Amino acid sequence: ILQEFYVNVTSKLKKPLSGTEALEIVEEYLTWTVVENTGRLLTGAIELQHKAKLSFWDAMVVHAGGMDEISTITPTKILELQGSRIVTKDLDARDLGISRTNVKALQVPDARTSAALVRSIVIGEETGPCRDIVVLNAAAAIIAGGLAKDFPAGIELARHAIAAGAASDCLNRLIEVSNLG
Repeated sequence: ILQEFYVNVTSKLKKPLSGTEALEIVEEYLTWTVVENTGRLLTGAIELQHKAKLSFWDAMVVHAGGMDEISTITPTKILELQGSRIVTKDLDARDLGISRTNVKALQVPDARTSAALVRSIVIGEETGPCRDIVVLNAAAAIIAGGLAKDFPAGIELARHAIAAGAASDCLNRLIEVSNLG
């Protein structure tokens, strides 16, 4: 797959990447953990795509400081698939008015505490660095889903979803669906 990626981004795009640029991206991918692509995973993704009206052709791959999410600790490398082109960018949360934090401020001791923190974020009680990183990553999902054009608009929608109770409703629905099977 990485070889196919390399060939496509260096020769089949309207503005192809240089071999050096593509190699840097491939080398970055090689540091990530690979998830086995099973038939069940694929059929589940297709079902989700139909239910949520998602596109397989718009995506955002992010990486920051060893994490597979957008970070408020360090700048984030973003590869965004927009139709048939890949846009590579670096994102620093500070450029969006979000303060830099440290790992300790984002860590929790156990799953129970994590669940309580998530709940406090989506109901609007938590206002610290944990909320900031959730809002930033929700903004990325909103952009990839085609509901916002850029991070400022995505952040605004994410904050509105929390304030209006939509984020809490979504979490409650996720819990409900998770407990079905």
